[in-house]
This record gives sequence, C-alpha cells and structure tokens, in this order.
Amino acid sequence: MIDTQHYAAIRKCKNQKMSMRQTAEHLCISRNTVRRYWEGAHTPDERIAYPESVQSEMRLEIMAALERYFEENREFSSGKQTVNAKTAWEELRKTYTVGESTIRRYVRELKGKKPQAFIPLSFEPGEVMQVDWCEVKVCLQGHLWKVPVFCAVLPYSYTIFALVLPDMRTPSFVWGHVKALEAFGGVPQRIFYDYAAEMIIGYEYRRSA
Repeated sequence: MIDTQHYAAIRKCKNQKMSMRQTAEHLCISRNTVRRYWEGAHTPDERIAYPESVQSEMRLEIMAALERYFEENREFSSGKQTVNAKTAWEELRKTYTVGESTIRRYVRELKGKKPQAFIPLSFEPGEVMQVDWCEVKVCLQGHLWKVPVFCAVLPYSYTIFALVLPDMRTPSFVWGHVKALEAFGGVPQRIFYDYAAEMIIGYEYRRSA
C-alpha cells in the first residue's frame, strides 16, 4: 500500500509521458505498484478483497504481530509513552495493509482471550483523560525560572492540554481540571492520574487531615 503522495507522483509521471519502468526507477518503488495505480482505477485507501482463506491467515499473522509488539513494549505500559491499539496500528501498518478499527477489534479480542497478559488499554472517544504535572524552564527578565505545568491528555486522539500555573497545590490542580475540560469541550467518563499527580493529591489530603 502506498500513501497519497506516492499515488499523486505516479499519476504525475504518467501525465508527463514517462513509462512504468521509468516511473518505478524515478520513485524507487516496484513496477507492480506502479502498474496497480497507473490508470487511477485504484486509490491508496482502497481495501483489497482477499479470499477468505487468505484473510484468515493474515488475521492470525497480524494477531501474532500484535502480541509481539505489546510484549516487546512491555516497559511502556504506563506513563506518557503508553502503547495501545493506536500505537500498535501505527507500527503494524508499516508492514500490513490494515485499518485502525481492525487493529482495535483485534486488541479487544486479545484482551478477552488473555486477561492476565500485558495488553495496553485501548480507549474510546471521551472515555478517559490522563493528568500529570511537569516542570519547564522559562526566562523572565533575564532569569531562568522553573514553573509547574498542568498537563491533560485524551489518549484516544492524543489531544494535549497544557497550562502554566503558579504552583502544584490543590487550588491550582482543580483549576487545571476546569480549564482542561473547557478546552476539550466535555467531561470524560474517567480520569487517570500519573504518579506525580497522585503524590500531590495524597500530600494535600494528608496535610488537610
């Protein structure tokens, strides 16, 4: 499968009266690929109708590749680099012609078959918001200062919200939530907190008790 840029380049070469062989050499792709898209009858996002036996074989191969991907990335099971169905699809589509929705369905199947195995969470739109704190350095009037940043992420779309706040105390923490939810335009079903945010919540709770 090729991307839209390669597809447009193939069509441009044809319009410039280049041969299939010249086009393949010019774009560094196979002549079979050029032939498939030469007349414009196919598009990059077109799904190929494979026989049922081939589909079954490909499904097993992709499922095995998914298991390997999650096992090899076990160390990223939490935090900002969490792997999930979306990151798996982005990796596997380099090798397989498969849609993101298909990968999400396969991930759900793997989670059902192996509930105790490492399978990163796959979220639906609006299901979860992840929250954490970080620090950045800013230059104010010639001096470097560390300032706290409230960070919120929607893992399904990877939409990120960041807000510089005066401190990491509870009022700022709550205000960060308010502004993040306003920016996202709604309230998720659940909110997950990374370790730093959990520590701040626990500290503020113990301090007020």
